[in-house]
Amino acid sequence: MNVLPLRRNPSVLEQDLGDELLLYSAGGQDVHVLNATGRAVWRLCDGQRSPQEIAAQLQTQFSQTDERNVMADVQRMIADLTERQLLAG
Repeated sequence: MNVLPLRRNPSVLEQDLGDELLLYSAGGQDVHVLNATGRAVWRLCDGQRSPQEIAAQLQTQFSQTDERNVMADVQRMIADLTERQLLAG
């Protein structure tokens, strides 16, 4: 897992639908739907925060007490976004 700050791929377009966020990959061929937690991770991938910092922010934002579960969720989400080329390292 990359521990460097990650940022959103600038070619990805977003559409906010209230409870969900749609991400359109370059060319608009792929659409990805994020729930509230996924959206929070996406927004925090601003090139300034490490995965650990993102997990800490989410833990506070969603009042989660189990740090290991939050970190595991963030790692899965980042891996998925990276695999889909929605994040740039």
